[in-house]
Amino acid sequence: MTAVALVTGGASGVGAATALALSRHGTRVAVCDVDPAGAAVAGQCDGLFVQLDVSDPAAWPPAVDAVTAQLGPIELAHLNAGVMTAGPKDPIDEAMDLSRVGADRYDRVVGVNLGGVVHGLRSLWRGMEEQGHGAIVVTASAAGLAPYPFDPLYTATKYAAVGLVRAVAPVLAARGVRLQAICPGGIDTPLLPELGRGLPLLKPEQVAAAVVELLLAGREGTVFTIRHDQPEATAVPDSVAQF
Repeated sequence: MTAVALVTGGASGVGAATALALSRHGTRVAVCDVDPAGAAVAGQCDGLFVQLDVSDPAAWPPAVDAVTAQLGPIELAHLNAGVMTAGPKDPIDEAMDLSRVGADRYDRVVGVNLGGVVHGLRSLWRGMEEQGHGAIVVTASAAGLAPYPFDPLYTATKYAAVGLVRAVAPVLAARGVRLQAICPGGIDTPLLPELGRGLPLLKPEQVAAAVVELLLAGREGTVFTIRHDQPEATAVPDSVAQF
């Protein structure tokens, strides 16, 4: 039976590259994004487009139901949707100075980067548990392992995503579901601020290849890094701190 995958943030960048890579492996793909441009990516995948604001918890159950009804039970998921505090053309100090970050922008960054992962896990959990198998990869960031001073709020959400994955992964593993996070360095996507354009960057396809490997083949480990000079995913040891 052909596997069914759900990809958030699938209209562009890493999400689009992952959706296309999964389709080349014979997976039926649901491309989810608030941006209707995701329909074109779904067309290239011969898949399904579902318009979804990942920050809205009420939008998740009908999205999952639509994918399940049209493609089948979801076995794979790439929770990839993400935003930065300032737009790529905005002055960098708009993100660096938290006193200038308004409540609406705060809610959006936290809602997408952390809420999108929480709501996604909550909505996919039972279906995968009932199947007795599944795999989920969360796109975190190198900023979730080391501070990124140009965007403290983005950094906070990515640290939270990494911590969430580490805490939830053992619980899901006991139910047959593999949960992992990938923490890329700078990627050449529309999200990247102007100041990063001159640096060596990963291509979305490189990150997508690592995500697909984790989803389809599996690897020992919970959190992985990938950089422009290290294009293969490398596991990051869990913290030694215990409660």
